[in-house]
Amino acid sequence: MNKLILIPKAKERNYSVYEDAIRRLCPADLHCFLHFWSERRSIPAGFLSEMSDAQENARLATYIQNPKTGVRELVYHCRIKFDPNYCRRSNRKD
Repeated sequence: MNKLILIPKAKERNYSVYEDAIRRLCPADLHCFLHFWSERRSIPAGFLSEMSDAQENARLATYIQNPKTGVRELVYHCRIKFDPNYCRRSNRKD
């Protein structure tokens, strides 16, 4: 299952909104892929359309669930929640 989800802008940093959507939309026995945005104009037309850089940057989070492998991962965009496993600070040098 793939879903493009619009959440209210005022709730984009309310992590329980994402968790509630995951519980409602992703039964434990199904493969699930959720994408979250807070701006309707940034949501791609569908899964077959290519996502622009602007759409990618506007995406708030992505959730992947694969019951066959046990993967269940919610990754927030770095502007919503900084996670050093996925984000790099702009002043960091490699």
